[in-house]
Amino acid sequence: MRRDPSERVPLATRVRGDIYNRLIDAAVQHDRPLGNEIEMRLEQSFNPILPEAERQVMLLLGAAFRLGGPNAVIRTMYAMDDISPEDREMLRLGMRHTVDQLNPPAFVFKEPQP
Repeated sequence: MRRDPSERVPLATRVRGDIYNRLIDAAVQHDRPLGNEIEMRLEQSFNPILPEAERQVMLLLGAAFRLGGPNAVIRTMYAMDDISPEDREMLRLGMRHTVDQLNPPAFVFKEPQP
């Protein structure tokens, strides 16, 4: 049964102790009641940070990084044919900057060959 959007409706659920403790800690940190903390988090879950297309790209790049490191991300970026050359260059420069900032000792940045 649907409710009036402004009506406050009781909702009961069970969660594991570790989640409950984290929710309590977050509510205390944000100085709000537990119910308000839970409602705010539920509301946020319906509003993704990234549009779906961008989220898919981030998942693809994350998987490439996990499997092959920074060079795999760069190769994956260059394989994307649906982005403009300008966007590809911005991605390349951003990745280069990120890798330079991380400065992992065993990593050598390899410029992709077009």
